[in-house]
Amino acid sequence: MEVRAVENFNDDPDAKKKVDSMPDGPEKMAALAALPAFPPHDLPGDATKEIARVNAAIDQARAAGGAALVHCKGSMSRAVVFVLAYIMKEHKCTVVVEAVNIMKEHKCTVVVEAVNIMKSKWAAT
Repeated sequence: MEVRAVENFNDDPDAKKKVDSMPDGPEKMAALAALPAFPPHDLPGDATKEIARVNAAIDQARAAGGAALVHCKGSMSRAVVFVLAYIMKEHKCTVVVEAVNIMKEHKCTVVVEAVNIMKSKWAAT
């Protein structure tokens, strides 16, 4: 099985991710205010410019009889955005809620062992 990564997306600095994961409230607001101003090259930026590249990778995998695993190591929901964009393209959806409903119809449970296998194969490439 071939495992190919489409990567090079910036991720938030760890300090920002830590604060973003805090529960909402005054402590989080204070922690956000205390963060330094991060230079633009250290931030994720606009992932929409990558949608065509991810769509092409999914199309290529499907054309070869395979499947695609879309994973965001930064836990910023980018993977979901890319999958929804692909569903919108394939099903010619005009609003996101249509794609969300299609995703809900076809969602499956991912076994932790399968994810670990994919990660180990990915790391080996």
